[in-house]
Amino acid sequence: MWGDGVAGRLSLSRWAGLAFAGCVRDGFGMVQLSAGGGKSDGDTGLRLNEYRPAGPAPESVIQSTLNSARRHLGMKMAYISRVDGDKSHLVYVDAPGFEAAMHPGSVRDVSEVYCQHILDGRVPQLLPDAACHPVTRDMQITHLLPVGAHISVPIRTREGEFSFLFCCLDTEPNSSLNARDIGVVRLFAEIAGAQIAQQEEHEHQTRQTRERIETLIARKQFSIAYQPLWNITNARILGFECLARFPTDPERDPYSWFEEAESVGLLAELELALIEAALTSAKIFPEDVRLSINVSAGTILHPRFADTLLAFDVSRLIIELTEHAQISDYGAVRAALDPLRTFGVRVALDDAGSGCAGLQHILGVNADFIKLDRSLVDSLHDSPVSRAMIAALRYFAHQTDAVIIAEGVETREEFDALRALGIKYAQGFFLGKPVGFKLSRELLMRAGANGMEV
Repeated sequence: MWGDGVAGRLSLSRWAGLAFAGCVRDGFGMVQLSAGGGKSDGDTGLRLNEYRPAGPAPESVIQSTLNSARRHLGMKMAYISRVDGDKSHLVYVDAPGFEAAMHPGSVRDVSEVYCQHILDGRVPQLLPDAACHPVTRDMQITHLLPVGAHISVPIRTREGEFSFLFCCLDTEPNSSLNARDIGVVRLFAEIAGAQIAQQEEHEHQTRQTRERIETLIARKQFSIAYQPLWNITNARILGFECLARFPTDPERDPYSWFEEAESVGLLAELELALIEAALTSAKIFPEDVRLSINVSAGTILHPRFADTLLAFDVSRLIIELTEHAQISDYGAVRAALDPLRTFGVRVALDDAGSGCAGLQHILGVNADFIKLDRSLVDSLHDSPVSRAMIAALRYFAHQTDAVIIAEGVETREEFDALRALGIKYAQGFFLGKPVGFKLSRELLMRAGANGMEV
């Protein structure tokens, strides 16, 4: 534990100087860190984007800095406040024993506290005794806590404004506090400020992502591609897997869009919009052609899921549940899917043989179709282990009245190996790439006339 008093504060100053190589203190002025080791004079506060440590969550680091600063200075309270208009908000607090008076979320008018006075320069950043300063001595809060010694360092936000302050206070005056102490507080404030910057940047990116996904959904800025599912024993098309296609600006693969949607809590909304788009086209396909859609477990449990599906003819629908998805309650997923089976909906387990869930997914989903992951099909003809796994899954499927579909068939050798194993259904670039609606209709007509061309 760091000691109190001047000696303890000096030892921390030396430690902090080593930890922040290139940061120089000059009395009450501020010298900023820079990537090249230089400095920028003239600031009165700390820039939030200069130090971005990796490691624990920002909230944890901020609380640690408050606690460390308070204990090092021997003060009773430390906090970070934010000035927003005419209000001052306590954002983070470390004040054991004073929780009733100082707690996160409390709001006061700026006229009642020191924050705005410090930002405007009417009150210095270091007050050895708040009762002796002409501005703070007559303020009610000085006598309410009471406030004796007070140190406050402004922190610059990512927009370049001073709206946060890192503060330490004690109920008793302390005439030993000096420029070195406020320099040390600046170092703690810089650590906390960097974490606040990280939070602000994350919140900014989250808002942008959410707006982008919401716009994508509202304007239906996506399309559906159709990849054929072949019956390789009679060279006929069983159906099509519906695959989402998104704008090329910004350039990214479809998985990135789904990951972004999930990160802002909009995955179900995006998947439901894609389901509606896919099912709208279902009535144009022949009645014996099935359509397969990929759905996450969270979307299956969404209150709008069943109503969205049942607004369409779902008698030919296959719901593909990816094995990569985490399922915490298989019973709830089965309960959501079972009523849909009465309307003809069938369930497929996608990517079987991959992911962390493995057999638990296969046993828990009660699938009508088991789709082999690409990793099992890749170079199947040269892999006795893959062939043994597929043979085992085929036996399991036979015993549970399920059907195996091989995904990712890209070579003639893989195709021949699957047929030799008795696999009936397959898809992949070797058999047909995803195409638009018009080309999928043409493919159906060609398959009906000539069968599968391999």
